[in-house]
Amino acid sequence: MTIPSQVTQAPGTSDPSFYISATGATSRPRQTLMNGDTFAVLDSHGDIGVSPGGTDGIFHADTRYLSRLEVLLNGMPPLLLGSTIRDDNTMLTVDLTNPDMYVDNRVVLQKDTVHIVRTFFLWQGVGYLRLGIQNHGDAPVDLSVSIAFANDFADIFEVRGMRRSQRGKLRPLANNLQDIVLGYDGLDGVERTTSLRFDPTPDQLGNGVVSYRLSLAPQIHCSIFLAISCNQLLDQTPMPFFRGLIQASRELRAAKRKIISIGTSSDVFQSNSSTFDE
Repeated sequence: MTIPSQVTQAPGTSDPSFYISATGATSRPRQTLMNGDTFAVLDSHGDIGVSPGGTDGIFHADTRYLSRLEVLLNGMPPLLLGSTIRDDNTMLTVDLTNPDMYVDNRVVLQKDTVHIVRTFFLWQGVGYLRLGIQNHGDAPVDLSVSIAFANDFADIFEVRGMRRSQRGKLRPLANNLQDIVLGYDGLDGVERTTSLRFDPTPDQLGNGVVSYRLSLAPQIHCSIFLAISCNQLLDQTPMPFFRGLIQASRELRAAKRKIISIGTSSDVFQSNSSTFDE
């Protein structure tokens, strides 16, 4: 698949000068999610590590357990429609769509045909990702969805630019189409692991990337799930996405009920008001 430098003609248009191609990327502000000892720094697309040398990642106990997480459509980054993060920094929701896609210098899939809702949250040392993909067009769509991943197990000081003379040893512990476990033997003698579980099982596994081949009829949607676990035992299976979302929401509501806030109509006292645990 090639992307031309200029659009020759778009389907349904008689004059190519009136058609604006949509293939370029924009700047990507960062968002931070937190839960217990785990936090994630993602860009506005929900990706990690698209900009080399950044501080993106999923971190647990001050170590980066995932340094890259990028979703591509037919090998191209999707276009951002909008993203929102909850006020309590527990969940990021991103709306994406496909860019114009070409074969032989002709648009074969116009932008805004495929809609992707990308949802990400953290709970108990696990990052949960859902890709909800729907074909809003009038014709069937064949689409390749790839998810690229990588890790370096850098500590938070290395992520911020500090260089170490020695590092531990990276090693794969288990790789198959559904479960991928990355291991690290630290110089401190501690073994750390990042486990990725895909649902459904991908169609292909390459070097640091899994791929799905989707055929979507008009108005049909599907979902792809990924659970990213920090230091999970090899015989453990992470909780399914929606069950984890329910449990995380219940935990958050329970925590809020234990908080008593003292307020006053006085601006002086309000700015210094305290919050107490029951």
